[in-house]
Amino acid sequence: MADEITVRRAVEDDIKALAALEKECFSENWSEKGIADSMELVYTEFVVAVFEERVVGYISVYCSVDEGEIMNVTVTESMRRKGVAVKMFDMLFDILKERGIQKVFLDVRVSNEPAMSLYEKLGFERVGKRPAFYRKPREDAYIYRLDIRRN
Repeated sequence: MADEITVRRAVEDDIKALAALEKECFSENWSEKGIADSMELVYTEFVVAVFEERVVGYISVYCSVDEGEIMNVTVTESMRRKGVAVKMFDMLFDILKERGIQKVFLDVRVSNEPAMSLYEKLGFERVGKRPAFYRKPREDAYIYRLDIRRN
């Protein structure tokens, strides 16, 4: 199935699909306007995964000098554990290297074991914890870091 998934940079026509994924996957989600505003910024990157002409996942990242902060990683539930996120990260890492990004950070709920397993498989290391970082429901977050020069 991973062979049938296309990964590319997001375009304006993807905004509605990204907002729908946000509502499906997150208790606190970005609006269409928030996504559109973020996509317009020169220091952001959005990568999407498409299956059968439908956006099934995306990653967003803010870039600053030589570091990136991943804001969202999501894949629709029916497409999880099928290699979608790995394909998106592969493309994202290429884009970030081209931008001169050396380290990437992300936060993950302490209860989200599948996500932590994926991040660790990709080479991310747990480097800290943010107490009560998430609000709905209230939960701590682990901070992960990856040196993409080694990846």
